Amino acid sequence: MSGLSSPHDALFKRFLGDIEIARSFLAVHLPAHLKPLCDLSTLQIESGSFIEEDLRQHYADIVYSLKIGEQTGYVYVLVEHQSDAPPLMPFRMLCYITGIMKQHLNHKHKTLPIVVPLVFYRGQRSPYPGPVDILDCFEQPELAKRIFLKPFTLIDLSIIPDEELRSHRDIALLEIVQKHIHTRDLLHGLIQDVIALIQRDGPAKDLIQAVFRYLFHEGECAHDSALLEYIREHAPQYQEDVMTLAQQFQQQGLQQGMQQGKQEGMQQGMQQGEKNALLTFLQARFSDASESLAHYQSLIEKASSRTLTEWIQRAATAATLAEVFTLH
Repeated sequence: MSGLSSPHDALFKRFLGDIEIARSFLAVHLPAHLKPLCDLSTLQIESGSFIEEDLRQHYADIVYSLKIGEQTGYVYVLVEHQSDAPPLMPFRMLCYITGIMKQHLNHKHKTLPIVVPLVFYRGQRSPYPGPVDILDCFEQPELAKRIFLKPFTLIDLSIIPDEELRSHRDIALLEIVQKHIHTRDLLHGLIQDVIALIQRDGPAKDLIQAVFRYLFHEGECAHDSALLEYIREHAPQYQEDVMTLAQQFQQQGLQQGMQQGKQEGMQQGMQQGEKNALLTFLQARFSDASESLAHYQSLIEKASSRTLTEWIQRAATAATLAEVFTLH
């Protein structure tokens, strides 16, 4: 009867809420191999409950902190009010233990604490009918024993040779890009690898677009326009994607200018953004005319916001660099 859970809870906490009685309780019921490690003189009651709201009619709990092996640890005592043990009680206890560990870390500790779980059973069936080992909660306990709570498998790209990564076929592109995105200049090594892997493996178009977007957003390159030109020369089938990136650079330049404008005045910032956008877009479209572009930079620096807007619009369709700046 759910109405009886409150008296059970109250009686439990009346006794174990007394720190001297709690010491006696733990002195009797702690596992023998742990008793020498637990300093019961440091025992304190911690506030809070880790039981879900909808389960509190069936369970009560209390958390103690104490020194275990010279470090702060916890004893978690759960009182079960049900007459039958739930089949996943070890898993439930693991969730509560994890909650205690998380709370411990929230208090600025840097390492996990030892948590000793105890379940106080007062059910009618004897002996306790449920499992106490979490491995028994799995359909295949022997398989779980080999996998569960073992060290995780680490895939450390930093120590895997590039030649081995290239042999991974469908994931080679992902692994090479992720490994070298911040360790190699895009224009001097990485982009060549990327193009070669794309041509070899033929990934889907959306994956190629995602890789290019990632390269330009996260990678390091001293000359973006030269990088764009390299892609257009060695992978012309992706020219449309490259030009889309160039247009994104245009927007990025505008946004950078607007950010600068927060400090120097919004109007000045927007105008600087338009200059950055125009220069970046021109470098992408007319990379073979870099000397001529240098000639026009002084005009760009002196141009009004209205003129810059007109030049940006012309840059999208102009056949030559001169056409962009021709007066109409």
